[in-house]
Amino acid sequence: MAHVLIIPCAGEEIRWQRYLGVLKQLVEVEGEVLLKRTIRLFRERKPGLKIVVIANNPVFREVLDLDQRVVVSGAEPLVEDRLIAKIMSSRSHWTDCGRTMIVWGDVWLSEAAADQICAVPDRALNWYGRSHPSELTGKAVKELWGLSFGPFAHGTLEEACRWYPPVEPYHDPTLGSPVGRRAWGAFRRATGQDLHRPVKDFSQLVEIDDWTEDFDSPIDFDTWRARREAWRKASTPG
Repeated sequence: MAHVLIIPCAGEEIRWQRYLGVLKQLVEVEGEVLLKRTIRLFRERKPGLKIVVIANNPVFREVLDLDQRVVVSGAEPLVEDRLIAKIMSSRSHWTDCGRTMIVWGDVWLSEAAADQICAVPDRALNWYGRSHPSELTGKAVKELWGLSFGPFAHGTLEEACRWYPPVEPYHDPTLGSPVGRRAWGAFRRATGQDLHRPVKDFSQLVEIDDWTEDFDSPIDFDTWRARREAWRKASTPG
């Protein structure tokens, strides 16, 4: 079977604003570029995995230039304005003979999170995230970090990503940014939940509750880094 990992990196980064002089997917965290860490984690667990980075900025080609095993592809034009771009901009790379995994490019994944994503049984459609605010990282919202699916779920996912209206039917502040809420909208529709009510059913969410986090803004990044450093110091004997 031919599995593929897709890493979307084509967002507008309205809140990040080139903090530290870099795109957020290319920020260095604990001595390793964020995007390269994600690639390494999945390569270690699934040798031979096809990896596609969805990016319009040419800097991604420069950063990954020496890695001939990574495909850098521009985001696909959307045929409908209301499609959820974070998921649908990679549609032509979804595999018809294996499992497609999509992990957002601005997520720092723990080793355990990568293990969970790679070890999940091949159900039709899995979502990965956290169903509550994090006491560990300080992030005050629920988070979706990606999804995986087989060929039989392509139609379900396409329909779920087509739902987004001009005005949100329900604004849930615990779902974070507008972009994040759109991904949760796809989750709600794919899982048959009412778009006018808070998310209640997390049975199709693979819960990841550790240091894994989504760096939407400089505050997210600095808070995570400070808490992580304090934790590391407290965990070091002597």
